Amino acid sequence: MALLVLAGAGEGTVLGWAQSRALRRELPALRGGDWIKASAAGATTAWTIGMLPSTFNRQLLELWPPLLIAIGVLAGGLLLASIGFAQWMVLRRHVARSGVWVVANAVGWVAGLAMVFAAIGIAPGNSPVVIAAFGVAGGFGMGLVVALVTGLFLVRLLDRAKPASRTREPLTTS
Repeated sequence: MALLVLAGAGEGTVLGWAQSRALRRELPALRGGDWIKASAAGATTAWTIGMLPSTFNRQLLELWPPLLIAIGVLAGGLLLASIGFAQWMVLRRHVARSGVWVVANAVGWVAGLAMVFAAIGIAPGNSPVVIAAFGVAGGFGMGLVVALVTGLFLVRLLDRAKPASRTREPLTTS
């Protein structure tokens, strides 16, 4: 679990770096390091939550089923909101009414994860190599879908906030 969570932190760092480079032009006051740290923290949280079921599967299966369902729904919501919420904590200082960013990320990750599950689900045969290849292809598809969905949301969000983003001073309202 620890290694995968660490890999998730790396994933978040790369994601945050790439996004901060794209945001630099539209939000010059946004500090890239803040965005990168927020992205890494959000991804670390998401991976931690995502790894809990497989790490504690025996203990979870002993729970009363309605409680297990409630925990699953809560954990799923937290997982889907983790990266967007962490990034929003930075974005809200620069773009008014930016709370939609949390929803945009959740939608993007649901669509992206569907790509991975679909790719693995259609993998032919029982060969671990073939299944892994489909998983890797699904991972690339996931990245593209998440980037597309969140990118479209971000473009609209930034278009609405043009007057605020032209200043070099961060907004003082949340």
